[in-house]
Amino acid sequence: MVNVSSVTVQNVDYGIVAFQKKPEFGPAKIIVTDLDVDLSRGNNLIDKGSLLILKGDTITGIKLVDVGSLYKEFN
Repeated sequence: MVNVSSVTVQNVDYGIVAFQKKPEFGPAKIIVTDLDVDLSRGNNLIDKGSLLILKGDTITGIKLVDVGSLYKEFN
């Protein structure tokens, strides 16, 4: 679990990304209490079963994220 507060995110393809790195770790959970983000180029990316709690709103991932493709996308 990651707790985030007082952060600014700009010039990114995805504002917040939460995914399960390995099966033994289980789904990711990110709690964000204070965020200033420019999402003009993308959205949040939340893996199936992972959670993002953004300023009190809970977003549950419903689609599997192909993490390998993310690495290829940025190389």
